[in-house]
Amino acid sequence: MVTKLEPLAGAEVRSQVTLIVLLVVASGCTSDPVANMAADGGGSPREAANHGIDCVSLFASGLGIDAGTEAVSFRADLMPLFGARCTFGGCHDGRDTTGQLRLGDPCVYDPTRGVCALGPDSTSPEVATIIHGNLLSPSNAAPALKRAEPYRLNESFMLYKLSGCQNAFPERTGCTRCGDPMPPGDPLRQNDPDIFEEIARWIAQGAKLD
Repeated sequence: MVTKLEPLAGAEVRSQVTLIVLLVVASGCTSDPVANMAADGGGSPREAANHGIDCVSLFASGLGIDAGTEAVSFRADLMPLFGARCTFGGCHDGRDTTGQLRLGDPCVYDPTRGVCALGPDSTSPEVATIIHGNLLSPSNAAPALKRAEPYRLNESFMLYKLSGCQNAFPERTGCTRCGDPMPPGDPLRQNDPDIFEEIARWIAQGAKLD
């Protein structure tokens, strides 16, 4: 999966880059790892009710995910997605295995082709193994859960964050102030349900490294 953008003229490219930077700043992302340490990129808590979500019903239904549909590839589908959506602006960028969630390299926008893509080294088996390990590690904010638990949507904290339900299950997560939804503001399940479903389907299919 590669994020494709329409080719732009020079002035339009500068305008778009400026807009993206402003959006990143507004969303609370920062390249300072200390500022991000508290809760996997989150900040102050927000209640799921603010997003009109019935979290109990949502997770009781298995998020409406059908694991039997098309297989999701970690390297071919998710790593380019993380590069385009999660690592720009220093939110979750990096390859190291620190406690903070690192999801690899940002994509680089090529205005001549209208494509934002990762370099070949960014999806190498070595880098993929590191990022995959980070996702299957315990969450900083909710140490009772891994960020992604293979086959178990209800035990994958990243899905609570991506659906805006991170503060709704303290008995399950081990935290009552579990940070903001991801991305900050409107959770991914609300503003891009297709991508949320792809990530959830990958977990439902076993969160495989392939």
